[in-house]
Amino acid sequence: MLGLILSFIISVEVGPKLKKVLSEGKEGVYPVLIYVKNTLDEKELEKLTESKSKELKRKIVIQKLKENAAVSQKEILNFLRGKNIKDIRPIWIVNAIYVKLDLKTIRELLTRSDLEGIEIDEPVKAILKDTKPGKKIRINSIPAAPDTAWGVKYINAKHAWSLGYKGNGVVVGIFDTGVNYNHNDIKDRIFKNEVEYAGLPGVDDDGNGYVDDYIGWDFANWDNDPMDDYRDMWGNPVFHGSHVAGTVAGDGTSGMLTGVAPEATILPLKVLNSAGWAAEGWVWLAMEYGLEMGCDVMSFSIGWMNEWTLDRSRWRYASKMVRLAGAVMSCAAGNNANDSPTENIPNPGSSPPPWLHPTQIATGNVGSLSAVITVGALTLDGDTAGFSSVGPSYWGNVPPWNDFPLPTGLIDPDILAPGDLVQSLAGETNDGYRLMSGTSMATPHISGVLSLLFSKNPEMTPRMADSIIETTATDMGPAGKDNVYGAGRLNLPLAINSLPLPQFNLVILKDSIYDGNDGIIKPGETVNYYLRVKNTGTGTITGVTAHLTSPSRYLTIVNANTNVGNISGGSTALVGPFIFNVSNDVPREARAIFFVEFYGNSNNYYAKRFSVCILNPYSPTEVYGPDLYGYYAYESKDTDPYRPTFSWIPTPANATSHNLTDDSAAVVNLPFTFKYYNMPISYIVIGNNGHLIVAALSSFSPIENMPLPYRDAYPMISPLWADYDQTVNGNYGYTYSFYDAANHRFVVTYYDVRHSTYAGGPSNAYERFQVILYDPAYYPTPTGDGEIVFQYKRKPRLQEEYYVPWNVGCVIGIESPYEHTGITAWYADAPRPGFHSPDSNYAIKFTTVQPSPFSELSVNERENKNKLVLKKTIGKNEIFLSIKGEETGFVSLYGLSGRKIGILKNGKLSGDMYIRIPNELPKGIYFIKIDTDKRKVTEKIVISE
Repeated sequence: MLGLILSFIISVEVGPKLKKVLSEGKEGVYPVLIYVKNTLDEKELEKLTESKSKELKRKIVIQKLKENAAVSQKEILNFLRGKNIKDIRPIWIVNAIYVKLDLKTIRELLTRSDLEGIEIDEPVKAILKDTKPGKKIRINSIPAAPDTAWGVKYINAKHAWSLGYKGNGVVVGIFDTGVNYNHNDIKDRIFKNEVEYAGLPGVDDDGNGYVDDYIGWDFANWDNDPMDDYRDMWGNPVFHGSHVAGTVAGDGTSGMLTGVAPEATILPLKVLNSAGWAAEGWVWLAMEYGLEMGCDVMSFSIGWMNEWTLDRSRWRYASKMVRLAGAVMSCAAGNNANDSPTENIPNPGSSPPPWLHPTQIATGNVGSLSAVITVGALTLDGDTAGFSSVGPSYWGNVPPWNDFPLPTGLIDPDILAPGDLVQSLAGETNDGYRLMSGTSMATPHISGVLSLLFSKNPEMTPRMADSIIETTATDMGPAGKDNVYGAGRLNLPLAINSLPLPQFNLVILKDSIYDGNDGIIKPGETVNYYLRVKNTGTGTITGVTAHLTSPSRYLTIVNANTNVGNISGGSTALVGPFIFNVSNDVPREARAIFFVEFYGNSNNYYAKRFSVCILNPYSPTEVYGPDLYGYYAYESKDTDPYRPTFSWIPTPANATSHNLTDDSAAVVNLPFTFKYYNMPISYIVIGNNGHLIVAALSSFSPIENMPLPYRDAYPMISPLWADYDQTVNGNYGYTYSFYDAANHRFVVTYYDVRHSTYAGGPSNAYERFQVILYDPAYYPTPTGDGEIVFQYKRKPRLQEEYYVPWNVGCVIGIESPYEHTGITAWYADAPRPGFHSPDSNYAIKFTTVQPSPFSELSVNERENKNKLVLKKTIGKNEIFLSIKGEETGFVSLYGLSGRKIGILKNGKLSGDMYIRIPNELPKGIYFIKIDTDKRKVTEKIVISE
């Protein structure tokens, strides 16, 4: 039967797994990769991208790949869609299609002339051989200076840091089992898709084909949560991707600095499932996603053996496209040293590097290089690890390349880095570490090194990166590059010193607005928008122009273009004004995202960066919030009936006096469980510098304050975070804590604490303020979280010139234990827009109780409810609104947290109306708010489908 089928196939190759299924006639639905004919000509792309900036190269390559796929896949996609097949995923980076098909459809495809091959793409265990969970290690306390992982020390990453290069602005894609993005050491390094954060839930706001991809994507389960969940076959935690991510950018928050580039940005790309298995299609989709999201470095601690893939050439083709787009791939050599030498190194690590070492014998189509730098592993004593794969790789019988034939082949690996007993993150925890070994652990060291190099020269090409890493390496073994040691041991100091600065590179330093009024972007305003940019390169960029775009639905850009002129190397320029109008229906605290493209030197494209502006901030008469969790801030000067009332609580005689020295802190057990951002809190740390630390133990009270959330300190409840001096005998103030059992509240009082007196400042700048934590069992909230009140007897002392530069004033606010959200009411000696100054007799309450517009209808509204009918109709598609008479106003939709999703209807409202609710909204609880010239009504609805 199979022979009859194959006799009709002239140009379609059938993979061995599919052949077996066809011969056995096993009916079912199978995931397959359909390889489509017509891949792009590399030489043509080289011409198009020659002498272009990195970002323009990326733009051109992505555009051409998409165009080629759209044309060559059109007929096959029409065929599949005509059969009503779901979940078709075209892959433009290799011109293939990932789809699940039954055997009948597969048989129909075998006679098509526009296909090259078809193979079943069932997941394989792409976690590298012999990668095992290592010993978990624990840091019992946080030392003043964190320990540093041996690999970070060994490569001397500190040398690059001392020059100011820490990976800032560089995006590293982690192609792995996912990443525990909540781990303390990397949570502030995780990529953030600002367009999706500012958009609607359930909507693909940036149009990239992925809905709500806030921090990356899970390609194994096809959802927006790339959380690491990998365990071995016995259920032991491995969390491989988190360990890898920690070696790239772990910043040492929990006690051990594990990251080579602690300021790099991590993009989690989960391509392996919880058992470490992955399909080729998942990885290729992730590669094109990574390119579109701006990956500079792709870190691959995974691999495909040659026999696992029908078309090995597509791995090299994909890697080649990454190179042409200006990105670099750091790929594990594998842990297969005891296997056949020519089968040692898996894909994509077996692809040729971006630069050929002089030792390499070049035959065949060797001009077709890729983005891959293949990494072998070093031990603690500086020798190659016994498990680390050795070369050569070969391509002599792999069309269309047919190069690097045996016996010489392609020399692999390219470079060696620390890979034995490497300390990095234990991803099943948010603060733990683990020892692991493998080329998987060596690879992220090179990913981090590439990040450091890119932070020095953002325009570094893949060829430049590889040539510098290889030529500066410390040679090992036979002279020159060889199949055991590659080019040798990494020498980071020499590499970073050898890399030149970019000739041209534009970066945005800051943005500013002018609205002719108060500098606050409000509804209906016309705003002039400016950018301050710097050419960090060495040459002059001539004829610079800039173009502004924004996906914000609340903005209309009136003037999107501006001429800048010439910007010489090292100089700055003011760009603008761009002009935009703000809609009248913009919700509070809406985030506007701006993209700016710069052109110069004959229309070369130098940078594409985004900035974020807050539209329509709160006014001082409104309740502020909610934050991303659901906390609101009520002031004693608000009009809402739930506002706090100032009432100073006297300190009882039995209060605990904390003799806090300068910058010290004390741990205090709470008399009740205080739920805070859904986390049960049993103790707090009272800091000398006007704050409480939650969910962390510390004897140190941080000084260098910033707006909350702020991830470089500890999770804070900050009534008046500044720098205070207190002594043991209390001459410079007292700090008390006590439990007011009668009123079920715990109180911390700072009484006459004195601001630091640098440079001869006055000695009479004192503060009195209190923090009150209310027992949630007696003061219930909708979420069960506790309420917090700050009270003040004196206003904060303003910053004065004799203060050291980092002491920018006081901070008032709260942040979550994970420091991903929070509220800042006061910073840098000024209230945030929407808040009053905390003068004497001022109080502010933080609670998840929603303000009055979300409360039940008032008595008057209930009495007159017969004038209005509001009810849900069929499913989630619409609501029915009936108004007797005519009113003018808005019908708006809000999420459960109070976040405004959008306006459903505005203008004249009268009679019977059916108002559509967006179909794409996920199921859950929402609020419909009617705000007209005659009424304010809010009603809850439930979307259950």
